[in-house]
Amino acid sequence: MNLRGTIPPHLGNLSFLFSLDLSSNNLSGHLPKELGELHRLRIIQLSYNGLNGKIPAWLGNLQRVQRLEMENNNFTGTIPQTLVNMSNLEILNLRFNQLSGQVPYSIFRISSLKIISLFSNSLSGSLPNDMCQHLPKLKGLYLSWNELSGNVPSSIGKCNNLQILGLSYNQFTGIIPRGIGNLTQLEELYLGMNNLEGTEFLWFL
Repeated sequence: MNLRGTIPPHLGNLSFLFSLDLSSNNLSGHLPKELGELHRLRIIQLSYNGLNGKIPAWLGNLQRVQRLEMENNNFTGTIPQTLVNMSNLEILNLRFNQLSGQVPYSIFRISSLKIISLFSNSLSGSLPNDMCQHLPKLKGLYLSWNELSGNVPSSIGKCNNLQILGLSYNQFTGIIPRGIGNLTQLEELYLGMNNLEGTEFLWFL
């Protein structure tokens, strides 16, 4: 609708709001803290705007949210630890922002997650080695074009429902885990432009 300006704080008065979709507009500014009062929200879609500032910690108060999609904005800073409180979250989409710092390990313990998309930010640090033990429903992991380092988690083969694994254009090192060959649902695999080593992928055959 080509909406411009900032998100009005008065939206926080809509206490029965189930879905908030303001995507594909020209909105700017920070997220008003009043949105943290919308405890019935299941869906937050703010993608494709010009929103900026840090991702607010109060988002963790919205424990019923299943979809948090804020891609293609100008968010900066780190991913708040409080997102772990969104225990019903199925889709976390923060790609194409300017986020930095380490991805909180607690994010990889939200067992309801199906999609984690943090593509094209400036995120650093490593991935928890046991992350797939806590993500039984994960179908898509999009982490390409960041500054992540360390080993590819050896438990990756335990993400039994994984269909897309994107880790390219990072700084991962070490050997490619053989467990990737156990991902029978895998359709797309992106590992290029890292510092990985090991033998050829004969074990995929």
